[in-house]
Amino acid sequence: MVYGELGQFQKAIADYDEAIRLDPTDAEAYYNRGLAYGKLGQHQRAIEDSNEAIRLNPQHALAYINRGLAYAGLGQHQLAIQDQDQAIRLDPELALAYANRGTAYAGLGQYQRAIQDLDEAIRIDPQLALAYYDRGVIYGNLGQHQREIQDYDEAIRIDPCLPRPTSTGALPTLTLVSSSEPLKTMTRLSGWTLSLPWPTATGAIPTLTLANTSVPSRTWMKP
Repeated sequence: MVYGELGQFQKAIADYDEAIRLDPTDAEAYYNRGLAYGKLGQHQRAIEDSNEAIRLNPQHALAYINRGLAYAGLGQHQLAIQDQDQAIRLDPELALAYANRGTAYAGLGQYQRAIQDLDEAIRIDPQLALAYYDRGVIYGNLGQHQREIQDYDEAIRIDPCLPRPTSTGALPTLTLVSSSEPLKTMTRLSGWTLSLPWPTATGAIPTLTLANTSVPSRTWMKP
């Protein structure tokens, strides 16, 4: 798990490949490799590894969470909801499952159900910053701007690295530049993440630029 914790997901995947070669029945290795694939935006591979982890251990709630995130990354929100449902059945105190199900409901435009799930995520884990952040996004979509601001403030208090929307309510975007891949612009609810492959296939070091915020644009570069 060390490479994954350092954001070196390709190296982590190589380690999990070896672990699976040594023990093809290791559900945790499939789960962790799927998690790494998800961080790299390789959602179909994340689904395949999550499938295998679940086959080997049907009680693996986190594997359902991970597969649900991968489905959400592909825009398959109903399948994402089904997987978070199963994770909650296995462990009703998994705050992340409620938060992820909430964002999936938001992806379907079911904002009230999304808020209910995010409320529950926050009740279980009051320090889950992204639950406040996503609820703030939804309140903004509903025109409830005071609640929107309160949630953004709380999210950023917990995690100061989260970007604040502009004073006009525009959501921040993250744009990948200097990459061999096509330029990508992502919002939080469409699944942006700071975890990207380093370096690119051409050897170029990609940078991640945060734009459209109330603070000066910032660029992250993998050291």
